[in-house]
Amino acid sequence: MKRASLFLTILQLGVLTCRIVAFSSRHSPIKYHSSSLQQKQQLSHSSTKRQQHLKFETKENSALLAKNENAPASSKSFTLTKTRKNLLTTTLFAFASTIAAASLHLLQGPFDPISNTVTSYTPSLILRDASTSVLCIILGYALTKIFTTAASDGKLQSRDSRKLIHTLSAPLFVFVWPLFSDAVDARYFAVIVPFLNALRIVIAGTASGSNDGDGDEEELANALSRSGDIKECLGGPLFYVIILSIATFCFWRDNLIGVIAVSTMAAGDGLADLIGRRYGSTNKWSFAPSKSKAGTLAFFVASTVCSILLASWLSYTNVLTLPFSSFPVLAITIAFISAVCAIVEILPLGDDNWTVPACAAVLSFLLFR
Repeated sequence: MKRASLFLTILQLGVLTCRIVAFSSRHSPIKYHSSSLQQKQQLSHSSTKRQQHLKFETKENSALLAKNENAPASSKSFTLTKTRKNLLTTTLFAFASTIAAASLHLLQGPFDPISNTVTSYTPSLILRDASTSVLCIILGYALTKIFTTAASDGKLQSRDSRKLIHTLSAPLFVFVWPLFSDAVDARYFAVIVPFLNALRIVIAGTASGSNDGDGDEEELANALSRSGDIKECLGGPLFYVIILSIATFCFWRDNLIGVIAVSTMAAGDGLADLIGRRYGSTNKWSFAPSKSKAGTLAFFVASTVCSILLASWLSYTNVLTLPFSSFPVLAITIAFISAVCAIVEILPLGDDNWTVPACAAVLSFLLFR
């Protein structure tokens, strides 16, 4: 059963990855060729006929120019539809394959403590998990849309919208985890959410700037880029959703490893940048001029608070068993992990989108086992 589930996951992720590569490589702008203007007729010797002819020619030229100006819009409209069709097709495939696997009992249902066995997925559980995945997608899209629209309207700087999305997206997703069923493999439904976000980011980073772009994807690319370069979407933001996918699939609600890794990556790193840029200009670290003490303090506080709140919420909803019965011990342990991750964040060890959650995961594994 485990081998079948693992094989299904590899197959599903492989096919979706192939679709991403195929989508980004096959897209090409559609060219429109305008027809040449009609040659001017020879003017009549009569002044009256000359005026009538000039009037007719002006109308004809205006119509042809309008047609040429509308051609790029038509091209964009066509590719916009094609972009959404590809995204919709991939979404439907992800849901259909996961639902089919659960229906064929390739995915494990809830654990029955009486018989000490894992039961099968029931139709009601499939409906619940699929519906929760759809809800997460809608909530994530709405959250992103708020900040991308604000950035496009000039009400919010692009770098601020980027970090606000960075800070709030993952914790919001983890907050909704209790809505999923208690099936062992409910994580397969949950991981669809960050994986589709990864697909959308790839589309935004590869299709924007040409006629392939969708208005929403262009807004997303501009909001997620640090300096305005849309290719930056394929860096930190893409790493972000990949790490979130790994944390969801590998750790899920089995333990605190994934929760703490996600909290340090999202809340810690996100607020460190927001606070550091505003209040850290006069308190830079001597060995890391791009980092500030204000940002490091914000990282520690945000990471600790977010981890404790999410852990308490998952424990309160009975989907996660805390490793310590004593809350002070749990809080101190989480604070220690956050402090170490804050140090890792200011050291030049690589991209903090993966070094920080990796450090949090390793420490959580060592301290919570």
